[in-house]
Amino acid sequence: MILEESDEAHGKVLVRTLFFLHLYNVTIDEVWNCLGSAFLYDWVEDREWRFFQGMVAEYEALRTNLLINNGC
Repeated sequence: MILEESDEAHGKVLVRTLFFLHLYNVTIDEVWNCLGSAFLYDWVEDREWRFFQGMVAEYEALRTNLLINNGC
């Protein structure tokens, strides 16, 4: 599951980020090659940091939209 009940806060859930990114990667086939090896690169040296920042920004936007749609 992507969501897990929080032991620290009653009525709150935790998002399993890496599992979400895996599902996102499988679903969005366009980024398969880039995301499949995304964590193997030295981001600063390879100048691909912008791709990773964009991916994280998309994840944050989707997560926020899901929370808003669910009334959280």
